Amino acid sequence: MPKPGEGPFVPGQEPFVPNREPFVVNQEPYVPGQEPYVPGQEPYVPGQGSVAPNHDRALPERNSVNPPSERMSRTIPRSLDHAVNSNKSFRVSHRKTASSIREHGWLDDDPADMTLSRRIALYLSEFNWYFPKKENDENAPDLAVAWAFFEHVTLPRYFVRSEDDEINSRAVEKDKARRMFFDEFEKAPAGEYEAQTSLYPFFRTPEDQMADFGIGVGLYFNTLKVVALICLIAGLINIPSMMYYNSSEYSTTRLGEEAHWSMTGSAVCTNQTWAPCPGCTKDDWIGPFESKNRYTEVDGRKFIKTNQCFVGFEPGFENWISLLFIFVSLVIMAYFQRKKETQFDLIQQTASDYSVEVENPPMDAGDPEEWKDFFSQFGPVACVTVTRGNEVLVKALVKRRQLMLQFESLLPPESKMDPANMEELARSVPERPLWKKILCFCCGDIHQVLMKIIKIDDEIKELAQQDYEVSNVFVTFEKEVDQRLALQNLSIRRIDMWMNNTDAIDDNCVFRGNHVLSIREPYEPSSIRWDDLNSTLRQKVRQGIITFIFTFAYIALNGWLIIRTKQEQSDPLRISIIITILNFIGPMVIKIVEDLFERHSDEGSKQASRYIKITLLRWVNTVIVVALATPFTATLNPKSDRDNLLYPVYAIFMTEMIKSPIFQIGDPFGNVYRHILGPRKPDQRRMNLCFTGGGYEISERYTDATKVMFMTFFYGTLFPAAYFFACATLIVHYLTDKWCLLRIWRQQPAVGVQISRFSRSYFFTAALLAGVVSASYWYSGFPFSNACKLDSTATTFYQGTYNNAKDLNGDSIAPFEIYPWTPNYQFCDQNLWDKGAFPALPRGQDPLKWMSEGQERICRFYGWASIAILVM
Repeated sequence: MPKPGEGPFVPGQEPFVPNREPFVVNQEPYVPGQEPYVPGQEPYVPGQGSVAPNHDRALPERNSVNPPSERMSRTIPRSLDHAVNSNKSFRVSHRKTASSIREHGWLDDDPADMTLSRRIALYLSEFNWYFPKKENDENAPDLAVAWAFFEHVTLPRYFVRSEDDEINSRAVEKDKARRMFFDEFEKAPAGEYEAQTSLYPFFRTPEDQMADFGIGVGLYFNTLKVVALICLIAGLINIPSMMYYNSSEYSTTRLGEEAHWSMTGSAVCTNQTWAPCPGCTKDDWIGPFESKNRYTEVDGRKFIKTNQCFVGFEPGFENWISLLFIFVSLVIMAYFQRKKETQFDLIQQTASDYSVEVENPPMDAGDPEEWKDFFSQFGPVACVTVTRGNEVLVKALVKRRQLMLQFESLLPPESKMDPANMEELARSVPERPLWKKILCFCCGDIHQVLMKIIKIDDEIKELAQQDYEVSNVFVTFEKEVDQRLALQNLSIRRIDMWMNNTDAIDDNCVFRGNHVLSIREPYEPSSIRWDDLNSTLRQKVRQGIITFIFTFAYIALNGWLIIRTKQEQSDPLRISIIITILNFIGPMVIKIVEDLFERHSDEGSKQASRYIKITLLRWVNTVIVVALATPFTATLNPKSDRDNLLYPVYAIFMTEMIKSPIFQIGDPFGNVYRHILGPRKPDQRRMNLCFTGGGYEISERYTDATKVMFMTFFYGTLFPAAYFFACATLIVHYLTDKWCLLRIWRQQPAVGVQISRFSRSYFFTAALLAGVVSASYWYSGFPFSNACKLDSTATTFYQGTYNNAKDLNGDSIAPFEIYPWTPNYQFCDQNLWDKGAFPALPRGQDPLKWMSEGQERICRFYGWASIAILVM
């Protein structure tokens, strides 16, 4: 491979990338593009996510614990060549031939260790309608090979332990000091064939083991379990409130036909009566978000519908206790999750545990020896990786790789890819007719693809000749204690680093005697986005502003669609389906925009940014828009009324519980690829590509959990059963996501703790704050009829039976009767939110009052609690 200026560039050959300087440690060459190798430890394989050091970690708190490599007796070659070969096989693993897979013994897997889909497919492959066989074709693909590829490369597997390892594991389980560091299922690299591996068992894989896929993944499953338990206990605390709402004391017709079973224990009011309102006007009930079925006029007589459902202090106080319990529980969860982060980090040993990253190196500091000499003062340096700001070149290489794969996919089955003779291969393929170009425009034409490859080869050749400034430096030590020492001695306040204050740090810690370094522990090797590593803070801020503006505009569009749907559709199920569809499409739109405009140096920050946008979108779609689009006086309406609030909430919970099993476990797209398209591919490589599995993003999984929490806290006051629905929904998410992670989804880069910390610090707090604030407005709004009772009763002018009344929608009203003792009412705005009152205190009901004494007391509880949480 020629370096710039050392030989002609050959089209079809991978060009030299001046991105990382070679550095020799103990005669073991560092290979550009490979993760830093630490002498004395197991070779690190990108995508594996962990390494197993076999030397003393030299940490006082861990000296009593055997290093991870001592836990297993399996034999793994420790040469650097093996690590490089493993990296290559992982990157192009879809090219594995049938012969190599047979040599690995993957076709001889025990049927008990196979997935059910694989066993079914192997049985159906005997039928020509399922797997069309090609007679007398030596290059014909083998479906059994593709399924072996799916289970050994796409799906995660762990190393099977020997009997000695089992004895060792039981000894470790008895030792509390060592149990914390014991890895029961050691994750195997993708495509491992030298040691025996097996698929992770669904039921026996413990929660702590989920951190094998990234600390963020392990914390996600822990969050689901803990929050589900919190919701269950909060629901139990609210059982007295549910019993009150379901009693005749709250609504005398509670057990009537209008009360749906799903609303058992909710604040839905079925005790509604018509009453005279001499001072009311039609204008009080006309507006885009007003309920027009609560006012009628008959021969000059004016009537309004009133809700005869009232709350006192006890139900509100019970809900307040549950929210206080949730607050304390979330604080405790945050404390233990911080400890769990440390535990996961100790168990999952990666190259980042031995490395430091220099974020602001001098632009001309490209000599690895200089960095080695500087950091050797803290301990032996194993490896130095210097990265350069060649983002354009890296992206061009990625684009070229995509075009090469596209070119190969357009070749006929009998042709083999030859980078040196691509022009001849392209000439052997006849040009597509116009109708095929139109129907398959997304696939491209092989001649057009070849022209693009030639063009990008010229660009790469030109870019490879340029000099690139140093952007980051990664230094890997032989012992973790040396890494900790370097972090401790080189840590400095940000302001001193920005001002290059050399007096704020020891002289020996100043690089070149005049440059203050900004260092940190790097992210997991597999999560670093090398092509975006040199993006500046100004670029990231500008890109973030653009994507957030688009996100807010897209959220507004979604809100408008939901409001229009709710105004035209009275069926809660249809409304919930529309919301679910928008919540499904929204993340895909946001991903496309982010990929176009945003740059992130690591996968964790990318996922965190995406998490914020998707969470805002789903919170607004699922909760806020539904509440704003529902007329205030329809809040407690039964299902028989056109406008109602709580039935759509129930329908959304049900769709959340049903959606995950159908779309995730059902995996419709993956099954189409594996069972329909895959068996009909012309060669093994293309068949294997149909078995690469669908991806997942931890940011999107977190948004589903926080959405359920937000909806529960927001509506839990009026719908206490929401806590039980939330518990069930989160359990479904836990089981569904675990199944998909172990049996359906392909392996992804390890994600750190950014999303988990962000959730605990901001979104969980915001959800709880929304629950407390909304509760104060819900309780202040009872009975949600905008009608205040007067001291007078109906006059003879109003007394009588009314059979032919119609509301403002023109719909007929059921016959009602006005008695001499029926009280008169007056319109009064009970919606303190519309009045702009914060907090929602009883003083907001001036001049007419509608709150009971107990209602006023509980409103004070919630109002001041809202202020307290905001201050905290």
